[in-house]
Amino acid sequence: MFLNDLKKGLFNNRMLFVFSVTFVLFYLSDYISIFKPMTFADLNAPDLQSNEEAVHFIYSNGHNKYQVWLQSFKYIGFLFPLLVLLPYGTSYFDEKQSNFHYYIWSRTSYRKYARNKFLVSGLVGGLSILLPEFVYYIVISIIFQNKMLESTMFQAQGPLSNMFQSTPELYIAFVLFTHFLIGCAFAAMGVCISTFVKKKIVVFVLPYLLYMGSGIILEGFLRIFTYSPLQWIQLMYNLQVNLPIMYGCLAILFIGSAVVFNLRARMV
Repeated sequence: MFLNDLKKGLFNNRMLFVFSVTFVLFYLSDYISIFKPMTFADLNAPDLQSNEEAVHFIYSNGHNKYQVWLQSFKYIGFLFPLLVLLPYGTSYFDEKQSNFHYYIWSRTSYRKYARNKFLVSGLVGGLSILLPEFVYYIVISIIFQNKMLESTMFQAQGPLSNMFQSTPELYIAFVLFTHFLIGCAFAAMGVCISTFVKKKIVVFVLPYLLYMGSGIILEGFLRIFTYSPLQWIQLMYNLQVNLPIMYGCLAILFIGSAVVFNLRARMV
């Protein structure tokens, strides 16, 4: 049952749509930040012809995979909750509306059904952001140069950012894993919310509003950046991210969603 649900969550048209949108956001971010000014720059421009050092700097940075990767996440945060919920976030809601969950309960225990449904929903949510990021990284690794530059245009900031210069692959793995955990937590919140609502659209809208609203209130009004989820998804650019606080909040969100989902699903 677990594997069947996982296949349903990963291999569907909505996951393909998430891949497409994510790639567009990555490319748009890279195009504005590095492709247009550096990768596609006219190196034969009159103001560059007599400056070989500038030409080398622009070309080396514009064709370096680490520099490209670092600029890929400027816009992903705006749609993040929707992307992690779209592939499988409404699966429980759909089964509840069609009363299909009663049929499943006749073949397995309620506890096993609820556990599998919650875990798969969270796992698919994490993978729906991790897989596109990983595939995009593979693509830019094939296209661009794979070496760390001594003179760089962009540098990582925030927690463990020193790893980006010394062990960039390990730092990238850390970021991807963190994004996976954030995806799991928000997908878990989405499936938890689905036990309360009667309209499918609310499963997408409410987590998005909580994500954006909490970030706006914490950052814009309270000036508290550490707890803002808007900072977490772009931790490569932010000095305000605190890893213990971030991971602690994600754990509370995931575990709290699991407890509420279990209690609410029993009442159906």
